[in-house]
Amino acid sequence: MPGCNSPSRPSQSENSNTPCDPSLQSCPKPPCNRATIKKPRGSLDSGSNPVASWLSSPCFHFDFQGVVSGSPGPYVLDFQGEVDPSATYTLKWTLDAAAGALTSDTSATPTHTAPSAAGEGLLKLTGMDGGAPASCKDQKKLKIYQDHLARDRDNFGVGISCEGPWTFTKYGATITMAITWNCFGSTDHIYNGSGTGYTPSVNIANGWTKTTYNSPISASDWASINASLRRGDVVSFWSDDGSGGFAAQHSHTCISGTTMYGANNEPVIRPTGHPATWKWFETTSQTYYTNVNSNPRTRDLLTRVIVHKKP
Repeated sequence: MPGCNSPSRPSQSENSNTPCDPSLQSCPKPPCNRATIKKPRGSLDSGSNPVASWLSSPCFHFDFQGVVSGSPGPYVLDFQGEVDPSATYTLKWTLDAAAGALTSDTSATPTHTAPSAAGEGLLKLTGMDGGAPASCKDQKKLKIYQDHLARDRDNFGVGISCEGPWTFTKYGATITMAITWNCFGSTDHIYNGSGTGYTPSVNIANGWTKTTYNSPISASDWASINASLRRGDVVSFWSDDGSGGFAAQHSHTCISGTTMYGANNEPVIRPTGHPATWKWFETTSQTYYTNVNSNPRTRDLLTRVIVHKKP
């Protein structure tokens, strides 16, 4: 039997936790721990998007929502990503053509180009080992709308309040809007994403044509108005201002046929309090005009209707 001073045999695992020294030996690469799309923060297919995915610039929208390249007030989406460890792996982005195109697709911040048609598509980020994909990847789903009207109708819907502060829940995120949106402000935002949601009067861009109808507005006038409307056209309503001019009272935007959409657009007059219901709503111009002018509180208030034709 060996004595107590006999040399012991070294453990086979004694050096198993020693870091690999690449100057002395060939070391395996560390795994690609993760690839992360940091922007957009949200995704169309997520059931729980963060509040931070709601943006106020260049217009109010979720950061995974775009508009087609030919829209008034076009904008592109902001992308940012990272891989870990970044010293070992590089990035590679891809985007379904229905959601647009990318340049600088191996950088942390590729550039987005919006498509010319509405669609949905996946934005993907993959960690790359040389020219081969590593195991780390991430993806977000994007939606491109035909115009700002389609995006706002999707987000705000019908029936919710637009009186500030107002709250709505969409795509798993509950958003609070600080100020009241009025009809004029919604008309601006629906057209090109401009403004804060509140505008004191009708604000139609240059280049629109308009047709004016003064009261009494006949059945044949309404037939002409209704037949002329196309998506994106605006109808505004005016009253005598007492000095020979007219004061703007309301506006809304054609979404399809004679259906008009906007904030504070419900054709109902409250018996007390505010003269309107402050809701996102769909109605027709003829219904709005008739309901306001037939209510005892606002009888014959509206004396002029203008149809503004989108260029």
